[in-house]
Amino acid sequence: MRRAGSGFLRSPNLPIAALLAAALVWGLTFSLVKTALTDAGALSFLGLRFAVALGAFSLFAARPAFRPAFGGLCLRDWWLAAAAGASLYGGFLFQTLGLRTATAANSAFITGLCVVMVPFLLWAGGEP
Repeated sequence: MRRAGSGFLRSPNLPIAALLAAALVWGLTFSLVKTALTDAGALSFLGLRFAVALGAFSLFAARPAFRPAFGGLCLRDWWLAAAAGASLYGGFLFQTLGLRTATAANSAFITGLCVVMVPFLLWAGGEP
């Protein structure tokens, strides 16, 4: 008989497996997007991608448990959220357009390099 809380979820290998799974999914995304761009334009592909994300988000946002989180937002908060979304869309657009001419591996490398470079850029800009 197994005790509650034992098994794979308590395994020290779970974080490693989760990290490998996330890296696999993240890496495959670049190849899948590059393949999808052979059949669709960048704007239509991103429009569909963001529409699917909106649909998935709406399923969670419509639940009563999430309503208090959105009820306290003022108009300024919605504008800031829209600006953040537009910036995200712009980043996705440039990356998707870049995938037309670059390899999926180069695009993934440059994207991953941004994560490494941010602390150095903050340090160079005088941030602690």
